[in-house]
Amino acid sequence: MNVNGLTAKGDTATATYTIANTSADLSAVLSATTSNTNDEFFKVTQNIAKGTVAAGDSTTITVTVELIKTPITQDEETTIGVDITAEPQQPNA
Repeated sequence: MNVNGLTAKGDTATATYTIANTSADLSAVLSATTSNTNDEFFKVTQNIAKGTVAAGDSTTITVTVELIKTPITQDEETTIGVDITAEPQQPNA
């Protein structure tokens, strides 16, 4: 995710990614964490649309980067990480 053009405090950039569960019979419980190497200037959040994804179904994760400090006196940069965990769930008998 490359972000440019955030100039005013509160400006945001958003990216949405699709997560597909390609299993034929297992559902998955999803969770995610974000990391950010420049938390002085940027806030990174994520939201998973559906926390449990059925076999063969999909959901989305939206990652938002917000500029939280101004003025910017140089080219501020950050490295963003998003770790997604899927815990398999056996079908009910």
